[in-house]
Amino acid sequence: MLYGFASGAFVGMVPALLSQISPDVTKIGVRQGVLFTCISIASLTGSPIAGAILNSQSGTYWGLQVFAGAMMTAGVLFFVAGRMVLAVPSIRKKIYRMPLALAWNPTTTQPT
Repeated sequence: MLYGFASGAFVGMVPALLSQISPDVTKIGVRQGVLFTCISIASLTGSPIAGAILNSQSGTYWGLQVFAGAMMTAGVLFFVAGRMVLAVPSIRKKIYRMPLALAWNPTTTQPT
C-alpha cells in the first residue's frame, strides 16, 4: 500500500512539476519525453539486474543493497557534475532561471 501511494504520487506529480518549472511552454512535451525516456531505461534495466544479483546470492539482499547504494551515489555524482558545469567553481552561486513571466515576452532577455 505504501509503494502504491508513493508510486502514484511519482507518476502523477512529475509531469505537473516539470510543466511548472519549464520557462518555455512549447518545450514541455519534449522535456517530458526526455524525462520518461530516461526513466524507462532505468526501469527496464533495473529489474533484470536486481533479479540476477538476487539469484547469484541465493536470495540474500546484501548485493541489492550495495547495488542500490552505488546507483544512488552515481546519481548524486551526476547532480554534482551538472551543478559544477552550470556554476563553476562557486558552490554558493545561484543558477539563473528566467521567471515564467519573462519567458512569454520574446523582447525581454534579462530581468530588470
